[in-house]
Amino acid sequence: MSELLIGVDAGTTGIRSMVFDRDLNVLGEEYKGCSLIRLSDRYVEQDANEWWELVKTVVKTSIDKSAVNPEEIKAISVSSQGIAIVPVDKNCNTLRNAISWLDTRASDETNTILEKYNAFDVYKKTGKRINETYTLPKIMWIKNNEPEIYNQTYKFLMPHDYIIAKMCGIFATDHTMASGTMAYNIHDQNWWSEILEACDIDISKLPDIKQSAAPQGTLLKSAADEMGLPKEVIVSVGGQDQKLASLGAGIGNDIITVSLGTATAIEKIFDYPIIDSKMRIPSFTYLFKNQWVAEGVVSTSGVSLNWLKNTLFKDKTYKDLDNIAKEVEDTPSSIFFFPFLSGCGSPHWYKNAAGCFYGISLATSEADIIKSVLEGVAYQIRENIEVMESNDGQIKKDYSLRVMGGGASSDIWLKIIANITGKTVSTLYTHETACVGAAILSGIGAGIFNNKDEAKKNIKIRDVYYSEKNCVNAYNRKYEEYIKMQDKIMG
Repeated sequence: MSELLIGVDAGTTGIRSMVFDRDLNVLGEEYKGCSLIRLSDRYVEQDANEWWELVKTVVKTSIDKSAVNPEEIKAISVSSQGIAIVPVDKNCNTLRNAISWLDTRASDETNTILEKYNAFDVYKKTGKRINETYTLPKIMWIKNNEPEIYNQTYKFLMPHDYIIAKMCGIFATDHTMASGTMAYNIHDQNWWSEILEACDIDISKLPDIKQSAAPQGTLLKSAADEMGLPKEVIVSVGGQDQKLASLGAGIGNDIITVSLGTATAIEKIFDYPIIDSKMRIPSFTYLFKNQWVAEGVVSTSGVSLNWLKNTLFKDKTYKDLDNIAKEVEDTPSSIFFFPFLSGCGSPHWYKNAAGCFYGISLATSEADIIKSVLEGVAYQIRENIEVMESNDGQIKKDYSLRVMGGGASSDIWLKIIANITGKTVSTLYTHETACVGAAILSGIGAGIFNNKDEAKKNIKIRDVYYSEKNCVNAYNRKYEEYIKMQDKIMG
């Protein structure tokens, strides 16, 4: 009998389930979009009950599409968006909507933290800049504004935690989820009790932190029945989506992963927590013991291309945009694009950043405009990697990049990234590597894989893009100009 696995990825705008064999071949998958509840520009929520209903639907449909015998499925695990938070009672009933990671209502609570702590002291402990998007200020907001909800709360759960609890009845999170809350000490690798006490948050209302891939038990009968699974299926602890996507892409000491989706996350593994003196790069505990990850963020990467298509090229497909950009494929664009359409992520976190094109003239073509958007994201990727390098004198200089996400479908974008970074770029057999990562963790928890290295041998490369010396030299010159202009405009 086969040993099959399920990986679930609960993203911000949709939930996906994929069925894998033990060689990590995809046998079936299903995706359903989920809703954002925009109460105002700053208030963004989601219905956690919808998360669970969609999980049950996509799991069952992915099994049906795979045409496998459900009795052959041995384990399941979950990748999810981080930071979002939902209060639940002892029976895992929600007490209000989840507050999304996109929500920025907790500005007063953020100021309260700044009154108690120096910003760098918090960064040194948590690896995070103080910001209202993180989980701790959101919990403080609930306590300050909805005290009856806070008092009734048994646990505050993030999406991964909530879905795992609905599957098997255990309230648990993992280190990658916890280290995105700004309430977790990345050195001690536990909840930072001091800041929770200072902010008057009861630590007992937070879930236990478990090691990723740890088996939590088997499915509750009701959950198993609704997903079309045997109740003997093992539920393994998963983690935050970008970390699982990096695992599913094969991250290693000589491989940096780049998630080229709506936003971009650049992940680099370290054997100690990176603490940048300028607080430029966030640092997280990784999925496995004695590993940490630095995570660079380009907040609007794929969405910048989406904006371009929907405003200036409404009658074009993404493939059309690629083909137009190829008209100037051999040389850098004559203009610069700064992809700060919704604020600025790492490494600079410019407060008043705004997206812009620079250098447009009467000679500027459609191809120049499109290619400049692709290049602008690639320049940001390079700058984040260079900051990671500056914080670790032992970083390997011969590393390569693994790119996943929707942007990995664009050959010209991948060539541009290779030439701007000067690194070899590879793509994977599936763009949905967060599901692959979840499947790997499920398999470890069920004993199907002895460890992550055994599982990673099954990750398959699709295409490889090599940097070209002439292009690299040209882009090196343009990159220097780009950074100077960025500092002048945004600094």
